[in-house]
Amino acid sequence: MPNPRGRPRLERTVIMARVAPETPTALRREAIKLGFIHGKGAALGKLLDAWAAGELVLIRREYLEKLSIK
Repeated sequence: MPNPRGRPRLERTVIMARVAPETPTALRREAIKLGFIHGKGAALGKLLDAWAAGELVLIRREYLEKLSIK
């Protein structure tokens, strides 16, 4: 169903989180590095959607270090 501006509505949900002051900048930087870009900035929603869908994998640094030793 189109919205009043004529564009189709997206099935999206807004979330809010309390994070450290530097976290939003770090998330934007990682999103851009991974190609999640909207306009001139980061597409954090797309980054989170990809993670939730299993397209991205998060791994703790300590586990990554153990894997790279082998």
